Amino acid sequence: MKKTISGLLILPFIGLAITPLFMYVNFEDNIIPIFTDGTWERLTDPLSKDYNEYWSWLIIFRTSSDAFIMLSSLFLLYLFLQKSHHLPRLMIIFIAMNVIINYVEYKLAKQISEMNPSLNPTLFALLGAIIWIPYFKISKKVKQTFSKQNEIT
Repeated sequence: MKKTISGLLILPFIGLAITPLFMYVNFEDNIIPIFTDGTWERLTDPLSKDYNEYWSWLIIFRTSSDAFIMLSSLFLLYLFLQKSHHLPRLMIIFIAMNVIINYVEYKLAKQISEMNPSLNPTLFALLGAIIWIPYFKISKKVKQTFSKQNEIT
């Protein structure tokens, strides 16, 4: 019997569906201008008054992690729609990586005296992990929906 994506599974599905859109808007509004309006040069030039060695690390980390999240969410969305038996394991890795990414970004931002980063994104990601990792590990609905016999090929 084919299982549908319903119940609580709708929530991570919606999250995966909107994440690439948010990440694209973030790239357009925040990331691309850093490299096109002189911000990169101003923040990473040792002769600049705004220089801090951690700016380059933070900008590169943020750009690459945002690209990772955008591409990973698209791939996971595809696996979700295919009802792939690989999805639960990869979703758990994705959720854990999100916590790690948020924490590393927080620690890098703390090294820049002009910034007063909030730990809230990390705590929010951790709360999500506390809820969703066990759900993807032990839920009967997840096991029934994402099984080899339900995969769409």
